[in-house]
Order: sequence, then structure tokens, then C-alpha cells
Amino acid sequence: MEEFPDELMAKYTRRELEAMAIDLEVDTTGLSTKSQFAEAIFEARRMIKETSPLSSPAKPSEMADPTEISEVARAEVVVPPMEAEMASPKEASAEKLPTVNIQVGVNGVLAKKAAINEESRSMLENALAIQKAGQNMRQDGIKHMQKAIDAQVKENERSRKNFDHGVEEIRIEIDKKSRSMRKKASAIQKAGQNMRQDGIKHMQKAIDAQVKENERSIKNFDQGVEEIRIEIDKESRSMRKKASAIQKAGQNMRQDGIKHMQSRVSEMQKAIDAQVKENERSLKNFDQGVEEIRIDIDKESRSMTKKALEIQKAGQKMRLDGIKQMQKNVGDFKAEIDEFVKVDMENYLKDFYYG
Repeated sequence: MEEFPDELMAKYTRRELEAMAIDLEVDTTGLSTKSQFAEAIFEARRMIKETSPLSSPAKPSEMADPTEISEVARAEVVVPPMEAEMASPKEASAEKLPTVNIQVGVNGVLAKKAAINEESRSMLENALAIQKAGQNMRQDGIKHMQKAIDAQVKENERSRKNFDHGVEEIRIEIDKKSRSMRKKASAIQKAGQNMRQDGIKHMQKAIDAQVKENERSIKNFDQGVEEIRIEIDKESRSMRKKASAIQKAGQNMRQDGIKHMQSRVSEMQKAIDAQVKENERSLKNFDQGVEEIRIDIDKESRSMTKKALEIQKAGQKMRLDGIKQMQKNVGDFKAEIDEFVKVDMENYLKDFYYG
């Protein structure tokens, strides 16, 4: 059974088709695809079939009876051209043999075989015509598609050039905007650094002034404590002197009393005891006064320490508030710059593309 190019492509691989073409002595120069090999094999087989006899000699059993031939109507059969063994395919296709009129029966084997051959030839010619028309349609479609592809490629190339040009212009404008933004950002950063440095210097001056004030306060406080301690030492020495003088006076009085007034010893002893009690009360009051002074000094020291801590906390709070305010100002300014850049870039792109 004859195989058409589509059947060959579906049934065999490219390597197998190439081997079949070589076996049929087909020139494979310029053939690369399966469809090309399949068409070349089909054409070669068709040429071989056309150059060979259409049918083998009829067997004796298939031959018509002479009596039958004489009794039935005669039909005219046209024998296809035969090719010589050494003739080329072009000569075979151009050269035609003379028409031979063979009288066959209408219902005989030869008549049926001739009818089948004629029908087969007609079907083959129709199939070849359909195949050729399909190939022409395919070639026309490929050419049309190739023209459309070439036109689209050219259009794409023009569009790409325009797009590259537009992209380059956008890149140049973006570079300009970027440089401008970098300059503005650098100026903003420099201004922020200057503001920060000024704020830090101002805060440092305030802190240094507060530290000096605290040092003066502590120095004055230490001086006051030292003066109080000196006064307490003086008072203590004075009291000890008075106590010593009183003790000596008491001893003198006791000696004088023993010598001069033995009778008044009891009274003197009472006076001495009273004086001792008075001295004890004085010492007790003195110790109580010293304790009260020490308590007042401790209270004043704690108050000064608390004030110093409050001043230090207030300075730290002022510093943190200044830094936060500075960061907020920088963030607000950056947000304004971002919004300005966004709106400006959108307006620029709209103007660039839409005019």
C-alpha cells in the first residue's frame, strides 16, 4: 500500500527517513526536516512506480476466454507510458508510448483489473493533486506568515528603538532628579547635622553651667558644714574648759570648805551635786543640740542631693526632648521631600508620555 508523506512522518523517525532516502538514491543535499525527507521519499517512490510496468503478466487462470471476448463488447484501454531502463526520470515523464487498443471483455478479469487500475490511477492523481494543493496552500501560508513576521519584526525593531530612546531619556531625567535629590538630601543632612551639633552644644553648655552651679552649691554646702563643725568644736572646747574650770572650782571650794567651813560641807556638797546635775543637763542639752544640728545637716544634705538628681534628670529630659524634636523635624522634612519627589515624578511621567 502506498504511504503518503504524512503517514511516513508519523510512522518513522528522521534518521529512518534519511536511511530510506539514501536507499532510494535520493539526493539529500538541502534536506534537513522530516517533512522534506518524507516528500522526497514519496516522490522517488512515485517516479519508480511510474517507470516500472503497472501490472505483471496475467496468469492463465486470469486470462479471458476467447469465446467470451468475441461475445462481449470491446473496450479500449490506454496503457501508461513505460520507461526504458537507462532513461532519466525527466525523459520518462516527458516521453509517452503509443496508445495500444486491447480488446477486453466487460465482465472478465481483465476488464475488472483494468477498471481497478483506472480507478487507482484516478485516486492517485486526485491524491497527488490534493497533496500539491495542500503543499501550495502551506507554502502560501508560510510565505504570508513570514511576511507578517518580518513586518512585525520591523515594527518591533522600530518600537524597541523608540522605547530605548524613551528609556534613555527617562534614565537621563531620573539621573538628573537623582543628583538633585542627592544634593538636597546632602544639604538636608548637613543642616540636620548642624542643628544636631548646635543642639548638643547648647545642651552641653546648659549641662556644664548646671554642673558648675551644682559644684558651687556643693562647695558652699561643704563650707557651711565645715564652719558648723568648727563652731561645734569651738563650743565643745569652751564647754570642756568651763567644765574643767567648774571642776577645779569645785575642788577648790571643797578644799576651802574642808579647811575653813567644815560645817558647811553638806551644803557645799549639795551645791556641788546641784551643779553637777546642772552640768549634766547642760551636757545632755548640748548633745541633743549637736544631734539636732547633725539631723538638720543630714536633711539639708539629702535635700541638696535630691535637688542635684532632679536637676540632672531635668537636663537629661531636656536633651532627650531636644533629640526627639530634632528627629521628628528631620522625619517630617524627609516625608515632605518624598511626597514632593513622588508627585513631581508622576507629573513628569504624565507630561512625558501623555503631554
